[in-house]
Amino acid sequence: MLLASNYRESLYAGLELANFHDGISYDARVWPERGGRMIIKQPGGPPRVGVPSDFFTLQGDAKLVRNSIGLLVTAPANAATVEFDYVGNLIGWLIEPTARTNICFQNQDYSVSPWVLNESSTVTVTPDNATGPDGAMSASTLFESAALAEHVIGQDIITFVNGTTYTVSTMVAAAGRSWVLISIGAAAFSSFTGFWFNLATGAIGTTFNAPTKIWTQRYAGGWWQIGFTKTATANSNARLRIYPGIADNGGTYQGTSIAALQLLYGQVEVGGAMTSPMPTVGAGGSRAADRVFRTIGAEMDRQKGTFVARYRLGIGNKTANQFLLYASDNSYNNSAAILSSSTGLPALSVNSNTGFAGLSSGAAPLPDLTLIKHAGAWQLDDVQNVLDGTLSAVDNAAPVPLALTRLDIGSDQAGAAANACESLWVQAFDIYPERKSNAFMQAANLR
Repeated sequence: MLLASNYRESLYAGLELANFHDGISYDARVWPERGGRMIIKQPGGPPRVGVPSDFFTLQGDAKLVRNSIGLLVTAPANAATVEFDYVGNLIGWLIEPTARTNICFQNQDYSVSPWVLNESSTVTVTPDNATGPDGAMSASTLFESAALAEHVIGQDIITFVNGTTYTVSTMVAAAGRSWVLISIGAAAFSSFTGFWFNLATGAIGTTFNAPTKIWTQRYAGGWWQIGFTKTATANSNARLRIYPGIADNGGTYQGTSIAALQLLYGQVEVGGAMTSPMPTVGAGGSRAADRVFRTIGAEMDRQKGTFVARYRLGIGNKTANQFLLYASDNSYNNSAAILSSSTGLPALSVNSNTGFAGLSSGAAPLPDLTLIKHAGAWQLDDVQNVLDGTLSAVDNAAPVPLALTRLDIGSDQAGAAANACESLWVQAFDIYPERKSNAFMQAANLR
């Protein structure tokens, strides 16, 4: 009988693992149902093949993700989970390194308090009578009345804090109406804030009070998770409102007593990006920060190295570094990393007690959730950053870290929220214990 790890390695018989490069390799496109394939090889040693949990410590709560047919499923705690889009295209290993709390209550049943059906009784809600994004009868249906009115649902016990950035979202599908408005009242945001969205076409319509970011993620069965990011301007309660519409900005209309929208998982979270849905009942729900790290040995070299990675980020409005691959001596003093910089640009940084070097690529931040093809390499007085096969303008003088003993994915060694990704999907990466040539990085970057 083969042990699990031996079984995984036996699958690679005949695949010329003897020629595998020194270092660390991960690919979510291989064994996605297990969280992706990982290979680690130290110089002169054999390659070891497994899944992320064989080589990394994984910490995190269970979360809701899209599976290979676009349905919402619960991924287990402390495990690597590969997410797909709504038609089954692989996105990558989902890592959410920033803790979240959802302060929208009762988001699995929109028919009970604190949800408020429009004051003029222009809507009713029936829970658990529509197929939700999970493929089960889990969604609430909002029925409009025959009145000439706004047919709106909301809750106003949500307390916002001045100067804090929030992301507001809901999962929603069309029933009889394909336009929907998600919004927050003016009390905490200076003005009514939100946007109209077409559930049939995916088009964004009229916006109000310039949301910092607008988020849309599609799911199977006609479902969407839609939301926006905005910073509060007052300490106040403000109402989360969801309106069906007959057109863009068409929220006041003559109802016809039909099912208008299907709803699930309303969400109000502190942070600059929309993250995976968090179920709530009578009180808010929460999700701990994901942590992914390992003690490293000879598979990395403190004096030189190369990162090549393919990933997606929900950057949001974050104006601090977001570390993708962060090798360090378990402190900030010695490190080498690829990251999204404080200006949202893919970057390489190398730090030691004797100095710092960094390079970034691109003239403007990449759009949220776009596939980023990024590479970076360092050795003494020589660093280079590569984005989509294009080199940074110059190589930079660089120090050499005194030690590299730990590798983190998605955050720094302390898991500090200030330096963590908001949300990260890793499709693949390779780490080499040598400074690969610029030509090598450009070619590898485009694979």
